[in-house]
Amino acid sequence: MSPPDSRLFIWLFTYNFRRKKVEKSSEIAGRTRVIEVTTKAAGIGSMDDTTVGTAADPSTTKFQESTLWDTLDEYFDLSKRAVLTVLAVRCGAAAVLAYWLIKRVRRRRLAKL
Repeated sequence: MSPPDSRLFIWLFTYNFRRKKVEKSSEIAGRTRVIEVTTKAAGIGSMDDTTVGTAADPSTTKFQESTLWDTLDEYFDLSKRAVLTVLAVRCGAAAVLAYWLIKRVRRRRLAKL
């Protein structure tokens, strides 16, 4: 399980990407059309040459593998940037905390002298 801060940053960095994907998928779903199946009266389940089952708009069915990989690459790039940001924030917080502790210890030592 990942720490909450890294989850938060990944969620924030990929939020816009996920929102765009939902909008795009709902747009594609709105463009698909269903063509009814017709059968010949001659036999059960036989279809003539013009019969088409459920079909989507041809522009949406040309989903290539490269598009899928580009989408995954984009998502993983965003996730990688989020993780690097988390690491930078953690290092910065650790540096500030170390500076504060060193300063505090030095003040106490000087106060005892």
